[in-house]
Amino acid sequence: MFEASAHASYRTETARYVQAVDGFLREAEETASMWFRVLILVIAVAFIAKGAIALTMPGRFYADRQRQYASATPPGKVLIPPVVISALALVACYATIFHYQPAAWAVTGPLTAFACLALHQVLRWETHRHKMLRLVTHPHVGRVDYVLLVAGALFVTLALLVY
Repeated sequence: MFEASAHASYRTETARYVQAVDGFLREAEETASMWFRVLILVIAVAFIAKGAIALTMPGRFYADRQRQYASATPPGKVLIPPVVISALALVACYATIFHYQPAAWAVTGPLTAFACLALHQVLRWETHRHKMLRLVTHPHVGRVDYVLLVAGALFVTLALLVY
């Protein structure tokens, strides 16, 4: 009798332990998923906001851009995006390493590439500014903003459906 009760007690404790571990793992998975959802939504908001602002007031937006790219030295406003993108890339790398998700590299890889490209453009300002000045003065520059809106919508979809 004592042996049966000890066995039942052992099964109960084991079941509690398994439930606790399962709850911990489920919570860890939700936390990992949250990291990537937030990162993707930040990127999506940035894309959609930039595209929407540029499309709603293109004259003012692109006149400001022309002044920035006409400058021989990078203006302060131009230095902010590379810093923000690099910080997001570092957060993505941290999340990929410590909160791994199966599709983590789909976010971390491109974001790291964007960060490297942004830093490269600041470091090579003299050649980059001439290329961008040609782009912002092109009559069809609005197409870039439509692409950003579509990319932002795709990122929102990715955040909601995958993560």
